Amino acid sequence: MCDDQGELTELTSRQAEIEVIVTLRDALDCAQLHQALASFASGLEGYWGYDQGVQQVYQECSTRYPCDVVQALACGWQLTRQATNRKAYGMRKRLAQDAECSFSSAATVLPAASEAIRKAMLEALDTEVRSSSLIEKVNAALRPLLETCRGQVDQQILDLFASVHNHRRFVRGKRAGKAPIEILTGKDMDKTWLTSL
Repeated sequence: MCDDQGELTELTSRQAEIEVIVTLRDALDCAQLHQALASFASGLEGYWGYDQGVQQVYQECSTRYPCDVVQALACGWQLTRQATNRKAYGMRKRLAQDAECSFSSAATVLPAASEAIRKAMLEALDTEVRSSSLIEKVNAALRPLLETCRGQVDQQILDLFASVHNHRRFVRGKRAGKAPIEILTGKDMDKTWLTSL
């Protein structure tokens, strides 16, 4: 979304770059690649809507707050999201430190109102959720089961998977320590997923 300075990159240039890459790869003579590219291209449509929503939030914040503050906060927000999605502890820690550095930079420009602006802008950016990201997590967890039990997965196994998935607590991210069923109902679970089976 943003470059190293926190400036928004042009959507049209990113779309053009990806279109060129897809076109070049599609020119290769490989049936599997053609199928994967078709799936990838259809998935991009949902991504561009997410990108446009983030750009709109960025532009709205740019009209209300100084440009330096918006750039620093946008850079910090992006680094925080990248840190949350990393599995390697060292990389996660470095990205989190870089994010805090960006947030501190924004605070030096407007020290009096920095915390309120930070909170407002980060909440606005966080409301733009990639709709596919939640289902991607389910698909990533389900894929190994389907690959190892090829042709042997029945409804009972899928029901068991759904139960385990809904009652297992997230380890990382902003939902860490909460299970999907807790988020949905707003009530804490009495037992772990294993004891409830």
